[in-house]
Amino acid sequence: MQAILAALLWRRRSGEGQYVETSYLRAMIATQQNYLAAHSDPDDFSGPFYDAHLRPPIRGYPTKDRNIEFTASYARDPRAFELLLERVGILDEVRADPQFADRELVADDQAALQPYLDRAFLDRSSEEVLQLLEELGLMCAPVHDYDSMFHDEGILEQDMLLTVEHPTRGEVKTVGLPWKLDTPGAVRLAPPTLGEHSDAILTEIGYDEQRIATLRADGVVR
Repeated sequence: MQAILAALLWRRRSGEGQYVETSYLRAMIATQQNYLAAHSDPDDFSGPFYDAHLRPPIRGYPTKDRNIEFTASYARDPRAFELLLERVGILDEVRADPQFADRELVADDQAALQPYLDRAFLDRSSEEVLQLLEELGLMCAPVHDYDSMFHDEGILEQDMLLTVEHPTRGEVKTVGLPWKLDTPGAVRLAPPTLGEHSDAILTEIGYDEQRIATLRADGVVR
């Protein structure tokens, strides 16, 4: 919607249309703006949240070198999850648990079996685990933190991760525009401090210096 409105505004001003391009990846990165800002000032930063701000941060499944995430849902083979347990050598251990002894193990059991999977994956590299999950047809991906995002080639190619200079905070991480146009936009400045642009904006809409001074004296603007 932002891109369409920008394109329509450009058409009104120039008479020219725009080719609009975006992607799920760019959109997902754009939603991380608040967390990236927090990461630049990490006094109390503990990580991203999976589905609600009151829940613990998502950690995925730890491996030797980094965390990964996967879901057993949507697998074409209904036995894929049980085959995973077998391939990583924990099926017999899981079967020894009365809760899982005498029934088929399915995707709905994934959360309950995370402690078993955590131990099994810790002895393997993320590349090894992800390759196995892909072989079994299970959706999977590495879990990025905000440091690793800035080193992922696929993400960096999107020009979506930027560092800008803030007047009081120094270098601040931020995101680029989630869409591309024929006349590309850009992030030129860091977020303003409170009242930083008041004079410029009020002058642009026709307020003179005396009126701006009166507004500031009356506490209307900073």
